Amino acid sequence: MAIIPNAQEALDKFKMKAASEVGVNLKQDYNGDLTSRQEVLSVDKWLRTSIL
Repeated sequence: MAIIPNAQEALDKFKMKAASEVGVNLKQDYNGDLTSRQEVLSVDKWLRTSIL
């Protein structure tokens, strides 16, 4: 249960948008097939483009 209404939905939308911006195709449910390397590279790329 979320304390703030619609917070989970907003976080999910943010996650999907951030992933798509760095070229990671997340699925709505299960994403356990992504390798750790894919995840780390996508987060690194996203951080570099967001901060710099």
